[in-house]
Amino acid sequence: MVRNTQAHTNFAPKVVLTAPEGTTFPEQATAASRYKILTENDWRVWDGYDLKGGVVSNGGKTLTFDNTDSPIGAAADRDIEYTVKVETAADAFDVSGNEMGFVFSGVSAQGNSTTRT
Repeated sequence: MVRNTQAHTNFAPKVVLTAPEGTTFPEQATAASRYKILTENDWRVWDGYDLKGGVVSNGGKTLTFDNTDSPIGAAADRDIEYTVKVETAADAFDVSGNEMGFVFSGVSAQGNSTTRT
């Protein structure tokens, strides 16, 4: 999930995801999105925040989305949640510290933005 606190026009984010140990990413061109206005509780589906240009690399361990060719207009005060597909081996265990990490960075008319976890 990404919290957007400032409006951005023509935001072209690049998102790099790293699969947790024991998982991989299948090929996927899009990460579906939904959003919530910070002052409300309801999640809404809108494909205008979708991440596009998905490429899997590093033996399925890295998934990169690059919206350079599909910029996003993002309103202020929104939580945006993304969904990606992850493949897990049938014998995989849930272990501490096995969370998925991501870097969400990009350029807009308002300046650069980077989010990391």
